[in-house]
Amino acid sequence: MLDGSDVANEAHKPLPATIALTRAYNAQVQGNLATAVKYAEQAIQLIPENDYYRRSQAAITLECTTGPAATWRRPSRRLVIGWRE
Repeated sequence: MLDGSDVANEAHKPLPATIALTRAYNAQVQGNLATAVKYAEQAIQLIPENDYYRRSQAAITLECTTGPAATWRRPSRRLVIGWRE
């Protein structure tokens, strides 16, 4: 039988992963790449394997922070002009 504490624990179970994912995003936006990687990896460890949406968010944050896109500072002028046309 479930009492109130079991329901509350079940409702708050995804909270640590959500906090880690939010911290990873905030660190990435602030340009703190080491912290972004740390929290994105933590989020991947905490998010259940069947939660594909949130796991993909963490993976994308990690990839954008450590992958080739992380070396891009801003788009080239030619690329921006091409988007406008």
